[in-house]
Amino acid sequence: MRFLFKEEYAAQLAPIIIIPLIAIAMAIGTISFANALGWLGKPFPGFFYYKNLVVSFYQRSAWMGGNKGPRAYDLITEVEGKPVKTADEFREVFNSNKNKGSITYTVNRDGKASNFAVDIKDLSIEDFFFAFLLPFLLGMFFLVAGGLVYFAKSNKATLVNFFMCLLIALSYMTMFDSNTTYKFSQFWLIYPLFGAISAHLFLLFPEERDLVKRNRWIRYLPYIPALLLILFRYLSENNPSLSILFSKLSLLYMGGIFVLDLSLLIVTYANTKEGVIKQRAKIVAFGLVVASLIPVTWSALNALWRPVVGFDYAMGLAIVFPALVGYAATKRRFFDIDLVIKKSISYGALSGALVILYLIIVTIVSLLTQTLFSLHRSPIEPVISTLVIVVAFDPIRRHIQHLIDRFFYRDQYNLQQGFLELGREIGGEGFDIDEIGELVVRRFCELLRLNRAYIFLKEGAERFTLKYGEPNPKDFIPIKFHRGTKGKLSKGRTVEVDEVISNLELDTSESEKLKNIGVRYLIPMFTKSGVLGIIALSEKLSKLPLSRDEIKLLEGVAHQTAISIENLRLYEEKSRDERLATRGQVASMIIHEIKNPLGIIRVSSGTLKKKFEKVDDQEGKELATFIEEEVLRMDTTARKFLSYVRPQEPSLEWVNINEVIRKALKTLSTELESLKVETRLKSNLDEIEADADQLYQTFINLILNARDASPFGGRLIIRTNERDGVCEVAIADTGKGIEKGVVESIFKPFYSGKRGGIGLGLTIAHQIVENHGGKIRVKSTEGRGTVFLIILPKRRKEAKDKWKKLFLS
Repeated sequence: MRFLFKEEYAAQLAPIIIIPLIAIAMAIGTISFANALGWLGKPFPGFFYYKNLVVSFYQRSAWMGGNKGPRAYDLITEVEGKPVKTADEFREVFNSNKNKGSITYTVNRDGKASNFAVDIKDLSIEDFFFAFLLPFLLGMFFLVAGGLVYFAKSNKATLVNFFMCLLIALSYMTMFDSNTTYKFSQFWLIYPLFGAISAHLFLLFPEERDLVKRNRWIRYLPYIPALLLILFRYLSENNPSLSILFSKLSLLYMGGIFVLDLSLLIVTYANTKEGVIKQRAKIVAFGLVVASLIPVTWSALNALWRPVVGFDYAMGLAIVFPALVGYAATKRRFFDIDLVIKKSISYGALSGALVILYLIIVTIVSLLTQTLFSLHRSPIEPVISTLVIVVAFDPIRRHIQHLIDRFFYRDQYNLQQGFLELGREIGGEGFDIDEIGELVVRRFCELLRLNRAYIFLKEGAERFTLKYGEPNPKDFIPIKFHRGTKGKLSKGRTVEVDEVISNLELDTSESEKLKNIGVRYLIPMFTKSGVLGIIALSEKLSKLPLSRDEIKLLEGVAHQTAISIENLRLYEEKSRDERLATRGQVASMIIHEIKNPLGIIRVSSGTLKKKFEKVDDQEGKELATFIEEEVLRMDTTARKFLSYVRPQEPSLEWVNINEVIRKALKTLSTELESLKVETRLKSNLDEIEADADQLYQTFINLILNARDASPFGGRLIIRTNERDGVCEVAIADTGKGIEKGVVESIFKPFYSGKRGGIGLGLTIAHQIVENHGGKIRVKSTEGRGTVFLIILPKRRKEAKDKWKKLFLS
């Protein structure tokens, strides 16, 4: 036995022992199934009995009729007045009288003879299901569960669990046979061994104790009484009195083992500091109580007082135990057992409180009606009681839930209060966006006891940039999520990193970035406008997964954080617009004052240039030319700045986009001599309603940007197209491209990637396109080039009205 459960041999036993044992068990089950089918529809006594004529406690509740028939542990002595001593003699007398309506039996009960007339029954489909098929399927489940758990995670604990499941499976699958044909009745004699193996299992799982490691003999102690009981049961099989005695002792032994198993799990839960071990102990203890409490209690009562209740009522919940043991042994992420227990306690307490309240109200109303109206039974009693219960239900439920949370789930209660306080802080005044982000990250780590937490904010269509984190990784590349997918994250629900990959919301390479900084959970910061950002969390220090209640709280705080950040952004944008408007007024005044002197300087420099040409003063001519060029540059900058701070409403007319592009290319023909220019302009392109001068300015800015980004001999490709009521213009180059993380910033005012640039060209182009009701998009690959795509509606007013309607909806 000691050799069998060594860790190094556990993984090697599968092909040698486990698979043949499963095959043998399946063969025995097949034979039992065939034997049971032979009984279907045939007469039987109306109760089961063992080979030694002791009435079995394995009876259906529907067969048992109080004092009208035999009870468990009665010894059958006569059938129709004929003495019987063996099962074969019983069957012979029964078969000769099976055509009668009923048969009289004489039994020995507690040393006294009793006679019963029991109706003869045919084994119905219902009887077959409850008496054979239900335990047979339960046995198959134990066999499959034990094998799957072992193959999923081979170790000492799962090996012990397999042998326990194997013996239980054999007992359940041969239970019907043990009471009918007796071919496999020996398996029913060994059930005390289940208890010994279960005690062995819980000495190893969910955590092996130091005492057991030092003294290995302790784990084998439960086998001694179990093997003795099996031996005595086998030797006394033909002695009814001793057989009954050892059967009762076996049931009491199983009850004691149940108490021992539960105690071991409670001790493990109380002493261990690891959260995963605690959760495993909690899950298995819950399964043990649910699956075993009713059968064990029934067995103990049956052994002592013989209650008239069938075995089919007692074994239905047994299926819970192997399922939860296997789940706890193999799973890394557990289901929320705390929630199951919490709801059970809450609804149990609520039901009890409502019943007590109902009885109190009925009593009070009854006393009042008797005293005031001399009525012993009044129809208003249930009406008043029901109305009071309906009104009081919700307050009582909330009060009971509050008390249970406070006294039984203090950690969870404190967590809930902490998140409520955090929500109030976020929703208050006096915080900017950075302070909110840092506060949320810090408090999440404190409240949930996390290794780390991060906040990613959306920048652009698909890219999320890490803004806040503890600890904050340096030079972290933004994460790119795919739009258009229908995963949990895009619906505002919390997911694990691996789930986002399977939902096609995140590439494997992107997920590796998150895993490298310890991220396990992603919580979307969701608003009406979509996902504003993502809160990324590591696993807890306890290694336990987030519970359903915790996820619900986190999603609530994430939503509130998103709303606060969105409101602050709107406020900052409004303040910025107001500042820009004020600055624009001041700037326009300054520019107006500057342009007059610039005009005078330009005219003067032109006059000087002509004079220097007449006297052939080359140096003076160059200085005058230099002054003239710088004045032109300053004038261009002033006009750009004025266009930005005081944008002009488009002067609409019907415009042919191709003609505007050709005009821009002709104007820039000299500047584009170093490039290969390709035009793919769609012929017969419909005219659009636009401002030709503003579009001309936009194309000039974009073409010059392409020229500046392209090397000598590079390509400039301009393409036009139309579809679905819009006109498209694509301007592509084969230049150096735009750096990652910069694309989202190129349309911001005063941002420039060129030395000496003022950063307004693309801003003005973007502004002009949007004022036309259009969109401008950019796609760039470093080292390969950039594409700007301008989408303009053919009828600007209709487009703006449509967008306004969608926005308001």
